[in-house]
Amino acid sequence: MAKKKATNEFRVLLDVNALDRNDTERAKLVAAIAKMAPQSPLWTNTAVQAEVANLAKTQAAYVSAQQVAAASSKQHSADVTAASSALIANNKSLNLLRTLTENGATSLADVQSMAFVAYAGKPPAPALVPPDSLDVKLGKKGSGKATVTAHELGMTRRHYAAQWSPNPITATSWEGLPGGGKSRKLSGPSGSQVWVQLALTRGQLQSAWSTAVLITFP
Repeated sequence: MAKKKATNEFRVLLDVNALDRNDTERAKLVAAIAKMAPQSPLWTNTAVQAEVANLAKTQAAYVSAQQVAAASSKQHSADVTAASSALIANNKSLNLLRTLTENGATSLADVQSMAFVAYAGKPPAPALVPPDSLDVKLGKKGSGKATVTAHELGMTRRHYAAQWSPNPITATSWEGLPGGGKSRKLSGPSGSQVWVQLALTRGQLQSAWSTAVLITFP
């Protein structure tokens, strides 16, 4: 009797991208495969047996990695909050000491004796410097959305210019982004990439541009 040849007539309906967005459905499918596969006629294939075992192993590794990532994200959020609170407290102390120094000083030398930079009359405008880094928050997988924000600690109200460029950057690829706040919302096809940079502004003055960040839309 001639050996029956596989025709690939019967196919598997599997949307991995949909599973990427639904961990519950992924876990259900993996559990169902682990339960049912040993009773399947296809179980006689040692390659099937090996891959079912590998599926269980990779699922367990994925769940573990997700738990670590969630804990890390929570800790990062707590650390950022603590750093922001500490900065606010330090700024309050500096401002109080500045007030005490100004109230007690009778000369520029008195101010300098407290390690502060002294001046008389109208205060000089602070230097315009670009943000030292940009924070990127990606939208959900498949959304094609992202938000870029000038990294700031403490309560500040600054204004920023922003511009973007498709990847790769060319001499004429930069275009301005509307708005003046510290954040910009962007969107594009999933998987596409853009560069974004911000600059601090004051009136008609503008700092140099920050180091650009590359964003890959989810």
